[in-house]
Amino acid sequence: ALLFLAPQTMQAAWPWKASVLLIQIYAGPCLSLGIGGLLLARPRHAVEIEPTALGMATFVVLVLLMSVVHRGLFDMSSASAQVWFTLLALASGALLAVVASRLRAARGGSA
Repeated sequence: ALLFLAPQTMQAAWPWKASVLLIQIYAGPCLSLGIGGLLLARPRHAVEIEPTALGMATFVVLVLLMSVVHRGLFDMSSASAQVWFTLLALASGALLAVVASRLRAARGGSA
C-alpha cells in the first residue's frame, strides 16, 4: 500500500534504481499478491485454493523469470538482490507445491 500512497518515499528506500512510475506500477501486483496470500491463509474449501494459488504462482514465476533475464540491472553482490531472488524462488516453489497438491487431490490422489 505504501508503494501507492508514498511512492517518493518508497523510491528512496527501494534497493535498486526505479522511477516513481515504476514504483507505482509495482504497487498493484505486490498488493494483489499480499491480499492473495491472506485469502489463501483463511480456512477454505480446497476447490477455491487452486485458482488463487495458480494465479499467484504464475505471477511469481514470471517475476522471477524476468528478474533472471534482466539480472544485469541488479547488483548481485548486494543483500537486497540476493533476498529478492531467494524469496522469489522460495515463493515460486511453495506456490507450485500448493498447485501440485490441489491437482493431485482433484485427481483422487492424496493431498
